[in-house]
Amino acid sequence: MTRSVWTVVLVLCVGAVAQTTEPVLVYDFEEGAGAVAKCRADTPIHLVASGTPHWTAGVDGWGVETSPGSILVASKVLSGDDQEALTVQAWVKVTGPGSSHKGKPDNLAAVASNRSQATGFMLAVSAEAPYKAVFVVNGLRPGGHIVYSDQTFGANEWVQLTGVFGGNFLAVYVNGQETRRDIDPAKIAAGARPIAVGGENPSTDYYQLSGVIDRVRVHLRALSTEDVREEASFEPQTPKPPEVSADGTPMRRPMQPAPGADSQRLVTVATRPPADFVGSTDEVLRDAIADVASTGGGTILIAPGEYSLSRTIALNSVRDIALIGSEGTILKFADQVHTRVTEGAKKGDTRIALASTEGLRPGDRLEVQATGRVDGFSGRQTQYFMGTVATVDADGVQLTGPLAYEAPAGTTVVRVHNGISIHGNCDNLTFENLILDGNRQEADVRPINHVVHCGIFGGGPYNKESASERRPTNVRVLHCTIRGFHHRGIAWYSFADSLVAGCTIENTGAEGIDFDHYAIRCAAVDNAIRDCGVGVELNDTSDCLVSGNTVERCGTGLHLWRWYAPEDLNRRNVITGNRFVDSANAGIALGDRTEANQIRRNEVAGSAKAGIILGGVRNCATGNRVTDSGAAGIDVTGRLNLVAGNACRGNAGQAQIEVQGEGNIVSDALAGE
Repeated sequence: MTRSVWTVVLVLCVGAVAQTTEPVLVYDFEEGAGAVAKCRADTPIHLVASGTPHWTAGVDGWGVETSPGSILVASKVLSGDDQEALTVQAWVKVTGPGSSHKGKPDNLAAVASNRSQATGFMLAVSAEAPYKAVFVVNGLRPGGHIVYSDQTFGANEWVQLTGVFGGNFLAVYVNGQETRRDIDPAKIAAGARPIAVGGENPSTDYYQLSGVIDRVRVHLRALSTEDVREEASFEPQTPKPPEVSADGTPMRRPMQPAPGADSQRLVTVATRPPADFVGSTDEVLRDAIADVASTGGGTILIAPGEYSLSRTIALNSVRDIALIGSEGTILKFADQVHTRVTEGAKKGDTRIALASTEGLRPGDRLEVQATGRVDGFSGRQTQYFMGTVATVDADGVQLTGPLAYEAPAGTTVVRVHNGISIHGNCDNLTFENLILDGNRQEADVRPINHVVHCGIFGGGPYNKESASERRPTNVRVLHCTIRGFHHRGIAWYSFADSLVAGCTIENTGAEGIDFDHYAIRCAAVDNAIRDCGVGVELNDTSDCLVSGNTVERCGTGLHLWRWYAPEDLNRRNVITGNRFVDSANAGIALGDRTEANQIRRNEVAGSAKAGIILGGVRNCATGNRVTDSGAAGIDVTGRLNLVAGNACRGNAGQAQIEVQGEGNIVSDALAGE
């Protein structure tokens, strides 16, 4: 999604940086959000957006996409002293011609630059195809010194570029191979200009790149060829699954305040004294949340014990709140309440006669399983409608409003709720070390409405055309166990910049993790998901990351698909470093109308159908290992997709990789090995 426009004026300068074997600047763009990219280095600095660059799939996780008029600019310079050696590295995917400068044939498109007319450096590519790597150092001699690679490369492919200045030489590498070296002994002045990524100068459109950049590094030394090859052979490490204790449950982290809440209130909840709030039902948790919300936020420490939930724990338009459990903190649904209508209720009635009202109370939400309501999005008639209890007597309930539809005698009525709900303009919420147990039982009536009986459910305002910016943001679910729900473990609609990490999600009737309509820049990392209807679902999402998860015995391991029409949905999602094992359908499935998503370095084993179904357009499946599928290892059903570097073995299709769509680029052997 395009970021906001920023105007940047940078004047901060620093003294010389001591020479070190480590990079002095490291940009991995790991955060994938916001207008500021953090630097991982001994002296942290930031890159700030100039123009409208946006986050997209990088060579590993997130990268940043720039174009003429949109670059990133660092808020400090390297040094004002002469440098005897310098190395600049970056991974680059050029997507089109760079900007021109006075029509010169040797135009450059800067990847990373500290250049002025007399000082500094530029690692770049030639502005027009076929592309060459270029390294420019000013200060060597009048007019500077420029070296082009002899090797060329095309658009839309990742290449690792390195420029090395060694005091008596200038060299340029492509994918770890030295392609040109020129001898010219001298020193360079590193310059008093900021580092720019994606362009040479934020105040002009000269030398600006159209493409994606990741893993930028600057060293104040000349890297050896072995060092350069090491970066070029970079393989991201698959994150480890959560540690488990002897009984198979995830290890718990110590309780800690939520980020941003350090100076705010801290309250305790327990099933028995002493504690600030004492009780064993959802009411005590709601009271604690209301208390800290009234003072601007805080941390709620929940002591071990079982807390019975017969109503949703709701957080609406609140911020800076953390619910932190400890070993043995269990939030468990009360036994389901379901009954039936004894006398038919007509449209407009406010009362429903019921066979039993045991367990019902005012404020409960009821799912009335009768035909009548028309779904606002699909236009189809739906087999349920919702009501809220106003009062309860022995023979039935009075509702808060008139029935919009008929409820004939014999209609099933179910009390429904979620574990935790998050709605409105929420920001900076943390849920950690909690066990959410949906208490799904064989005798239950399964609710029809798929947005109830979920572990953690939430959403911001949206419709078919757009979503509001006032949506839940910076929500984190960490090291939680979520199990036994009729529908989703976690379902987030129209969330932004939120994270599910280190959780165990199991035995849900629908999705384990669902990022849904207009969820942007959300991430699922290092989770164990098993025995769910779908492991992970991405539906109408963009710029989301699914990494390092283990997904076992689910219907489909991961499903990415499109429902709504807006063009910027279902794009730039990254699925990397996961294990999908024994899926009842496909291990990974990308549907039609998805575009520019990355599926890379995943292990897919034992899928009953195809290991990977690659629909849509311009999606990429690279470096995956797909084994023992019931059909093809990879089934390419879409158009203009890229399939490269995958290992497909032991799959039962007519070919290890089957290509049905048009214009796809498949560099793997179709027969596998």
